[in-house]
This record gives sequence, C-alpha cells and structure tokens, in this order.
Amino acid sequence: MKRTLIVTLSLGLILLLAGLPAMAETSTTPATVASFAIPGIPFDQAVTLAKAAAPGYTLMSLSLEDENGALVYLAELISQTDGTKIEVTLDASSGQTITNNAAGENATENGNETADEQNGDESNVEYVGSDNGQDQGENEAADEQNGETADDTADAALLAKAVVTLTQAEEIVLNTNAGATLTGIQLEDENGAPVYSATFIDANGQQSEVKVDAVTGAILPQDNQTAEN
Repeated sequence: MKRTLIVTLSLGLILLLAGLPAMAETSTTPATVASFAIPGIPFDQAVTLAKAAAPGYTLMSLSLEDENGALVYLAELISQTDGTKIEVTLDASSGQTITNNAAGENATENGNETADEQNGDESNVEYVGSDNGQDQGENEAADEQNGETADDTADAALLAKAVVTLTQAEEIVLNTNAGATLTGIQLEDENGAPVYSATFIDANGQQSEVKVDAVTGAILPQDNQTAEN
C-alpha cells in the first residue's frame, strides 16, 4: 500500500514538472490590439492636425508616444524653403496642440532680446574681463548651430528626393496590411535613398515594421518584420 502511494505521488510529480514549461510559455503573449491603447484621434487625423499646426512645413515623421502616462503624437516638420525643422506635440485624445517648438523658440529669443536691452550698460560691465570665456561660449554655440544647420540641409535634400509623401506612404502601408493600426512613420536616409519606415500593430496583434521606397512607393523586402521592443 505504501509502495503504491509512493509510486502514485512520484508519477504525479513527474507530470507536474513536465507541464511547467508549457505553463510558462503560455503566460507570455505578444501585445494584442485589445491591450493596445488606441488613441481618441486616429493616425490619419493626427497627420492632418500636425500639418495644420505648421503651415508651410512638410511632415517628415509622426509617432504615437506615451508621455508621462498620456498618449501624444510627436511630429517633426521641415521647411522646404530654408530647411529649418520644428517639432509639434499633439494630445492624442483631443487633437489639441500641446507644444510647438518654433513658437517657443521665437518667444525665448524675443524675451532674451528684451532682457538684454533692459540690462544695458550694466550687462556690459558684468562681463568685463571675461571676454575669453564669453568668446569660447559663443564659438561652442556657433558650432552647435552649424551642426544643426548641416542636419537641416541634409534632411531638406533627402525630402527633395522623395516623390511619395508621408500621407501616401501611410496609405500604402494600410492598403498592404489590412486591419493594421499605425503607430509611427518617418522619412529616413537609407544608403542615400529616401525611405519611409513605418511601425504598426497588425490584425494579429503583433507589433511590426515595414519600409516603403519614397521614390517608387514599393514595399521593400524587409516587409512585416517584427519590430524590436
């Protein structure tokens, strides 16, 4: 009787241990559409709102982000006339423009100019004897500005090569991936060629990535690769 009980318990323990890997495997599941927080403002509407927030600029990228627990759309736009870039943040629930860095920068510059005028001669006296340090700071600022200008120029040149717009690339991605929910798309330089890289949640709940040739509109071979977390 005791031997039978021991054999029974041992067999049960073996079956339990054998089932543990399967239990552990089923406990981890990929992100699904049901668990993905779909914003109140759909991606295509966010594209329209981002463009409206920066007249005269062309949209280069748009992505859905979690910012301190709130969903927002981050947009980067560029001027085709001088290559300057601005960033716009949209509330993904209401579509309201939260920040527009172009307006912020202008306000800061105006504020600094006013402060300089108010300080007048007093400001000049304060910096007497520190010309070398001031010159170094000005040189560093100039170098940084030159770097930003070079980046803007490169992005403007890349945009000039693109025949397909971001909106058209969005439509291509959705038409070739039925049931997909876009979470981001941006124009990138890939070996000197303009390419749109798009991330989305597909109909099966997988987070995926696809690239679109910005000249021909063709889906590139790395279509539907699972995006890295």
